[in-house]
Order: sequence, then structure tokens, then C-alpha cells
Amino acid sequence: MKSAKNILQPEHQPLKTAVLVLDECNTLSFAAAVDPMRAANRLAGRAAFDWDYVSATNEPPMLTSGLTVPSFPLARLQGCELLIIVAGFQLARHATPSLLAGLRRIAATGATIAGIDGGPWLMAEAGLLDGHPATNHWEDLENFASRFPEVDVRNDRFT
Repeated sequence: MKSAKNILQPEHQPLKTAVLVLDECNTLSFAAAVDPMRAANRLAGRAAFDWDYVSATNEPPMLTSGLTVPSFPLARLQGCELLIIVAGFQLARHATPSLLAGLRRIAATGATIAGIDGGPWLMAEAGLLDGHPATNHWEDLENFASRFPEVDVRNDRFT
């Protein structure tokens, strides 16, 4: 994975962000990804973040609460500075060749990629975490470490 620039440096342009939302992610994880950006924009008095919602397929993702998120497919994402992957359940089903290729395509542009909940699992499936420290949701951490021995798995809340 290419080293990205420090995206958290103060800039006058909003940080172009894409939030990849997968079916069956929980509403709390989704809100935890989006609401801090909303709050940062409010506190800054300007658009510090500019985000779009993207999906793995042509269909809008449905959260575990039954809410759907209006989005466009990852295949149509032209680029971003930050990609946040919000995933929850059924990660093996979500790890399609097209999704993994899309993640590798965005990573190759130098974008920073972050995973929430099950997001790191998909990053690892795409080979983006090989040789890097990473963590995953605590319930899946042991399986994550077994499945991805080339990842430096940490038992930390954030990595």
C-alpha cells in the first residue's frame, strides 16, 4: 500500500471522502463514521469534509436497522482522499472480486483507507494490510489473525 499524505493537515479545501457502506452494517457504526465529519464541519464553520456514500453494488446498502443509504457504486467512484469502509456482517459474502478490485484501485491512487467494524477484514482480503499493523472488531480478532497471517494484527481498539 502506498503511503498517503497526511490528510489531517489544515487545508482550505474540504477533504474529499467516500464512505463505502455495505449491507448489514449496523447503524451505530455508520453514524460513528459520518457524524464526526458533520460535527467537524459545524465546528470549523466550513466544509472540512465533503463526503459521498458509495455501495458495493448498484443497489443501496441496507443497514441492520432496515435503513437504506442512498449511494452510487464503488465502480463509479473516480477518486477520493479518504475512503472509509463501514462493514458489519457477512464479510465473506461481501468480499467479491469486484469489491476487492475496487478497493485496490482506490488504494493505488494514494487515498487513505480506513475500516470500521468489519472494514479491516475487507481491506485485508484485498491485500491492503499485508505487512501493516491492523485491528478488527474484537469478536472476529482471533479469526482475523488466523485468516491473515501477513497482517501485523494488534489487540487494540484503534490501529
